[in-house]
Amino acid sequence: MGSLWSWWALWAGATLLWGLTQEATVDPRNTGGEEFLTAFLQNSEPGYSTASLCVFISSLSENTTSVTILSQADGTSQKVTVKPGESVMVNINANAEMTGSSTFQRAVVVHSDHRISVQALNAKPGTAELTLLWPVVALGTEYFVLTPPGFSAQHVKEFAVVAGRAGASVTISLKAAVTFRNTFHPAGGIVNVTLEPYEAAQLQSTADLSGSRVTASSPVAVLSGHSCVQKHTNCNHVVEQLLPTSAWGTQYVVPPLTFQSRYDLAYVVASQTTKLTYNHGGTIGSRGLQRGDVAEFEIRPTRPLYLSADVGIQVVLFGTGAIKGQMTYDPYLVLIPDVAAYCSAYVIKSIPGT
Repeated sequence: MGSLWSWWALWAGATLLWGLTQEATVDPRNTGGEEFLTAFLQNSEPGYSTASLCVFISSLSENTTSVTILSQADGTSQKVTVKPGESVMVNINANAEMTGSSTFQRAVVVHSDHRISVQALNAKPGTAELTLLWPVVALGTEYFVLTPPGFSAQHVKEFAVVAGRAGASVTISLKAAVTFRNTFHPAGGIVNVTLEPYEAAQLQSTADLSGSRVTASSPVAVLSGHSCVQKHTNCNHVVEQLLPTSAWGTQYVVPPLTFQSRYDLAYVVASQTTKLTYNHGGTIGSRGLQRGDVAEFEIRPTRPLYLSADVGIQVVLFGTGAIKGQMTYDPYLVLIPDVAAYCSAYVIKSIPGT
C-alpha cells in the first residue's frame, strides 16, 4: 500500500492545484461549479474486494456552503456543510461501482448553493484513482475516448457515458470491438443507446478504444480509463473525466516528472483534420491527424513536449509508474490543461489521511 498512498498525496495536490484556482466563469475549462455529475467505473476485475468510494468536496466560496450528494445506486441523499477554505470527504455506497459492459442507474449527482470543486475517489486494496470532476455547465455533446495501453485477460480498457437530468440519446463510433448489453459490436461499428435521466453506460474491451467518438443529444459526462493498467510498476485503476471537443485547446506543455527515470506517455487526440506541430526535447516536427486519430509521445526525463495545433486537440498523460529510491509510484491518467487555462496563483491540498 506504500505506493498507493504516495501516489494519492502527490496527485491529489496536483489536481487540486489546478481545480481550486479558476475564476468564476462558465468557461468549460473552469473546474469550479455548483452541480456535478459522475459515475464510478469498474476498478480491477469483477469480484475483487469491495470498493471504497467517495467524493472530495472543496469550497471555492467565501460563504458557508450547503452541498447535497445524491447516489442513484441506493437512492440516498446526503447533506454536508463546507466552510470557506475547507474540504470534506463524503462516502458513497460501494454499489455505485459499475461492473461489466452495460447500462446502470448508478450516477452520483452533487448540488451546491455556492461554488465548489469536486473529486471522486475509487479505491480498493493496491489500486485506486482520484478523478477531477467538471461542473455540469462544462459538459458537452461530443467527446473522443482515450484508454491507456496494457493487455490483461482480467483487466479491461473502459469508458462511461453519464446522462444528466434530461437524459440523452447517445451514438458511439467504435475504434475497437466491444460486447455491450450482451451484443457484440465490431471495430468500426456503431452503438446507439438511449439513457434515462442520470443513467450511465459503461463500455469495456481488451482492445484499445482510443479515438472512439461519443455524440449525444444532450450534454453528458464522459469518463475514460482502464480497470487496472500496468506498465513499469504495479497494476492500478486509472480514469479521467474528459472535456468535450468544444473545450479543447491548441497549445500544451507536457513536462517530465522528477520521479520518472524511464518514460511516461502523452497522447494527442484529434476531432477533425488537424495540423499538429511539436517540439519534443528539441526535436521539432509536424504531422497531420484525422478525426479519431491518436498520436503518442514518450515523455523522458530530458525530453519535455510542447504541442501546438491549428484546431483544438485533447492531450492526456499516462503516467506509466516509476520507482525512485524506496518509493514506488503507481500508474495514473490525467488530462493536461491547455496553456490558456494556466493561472497566476495556486492552492495545494491533499487527501485527508495521506
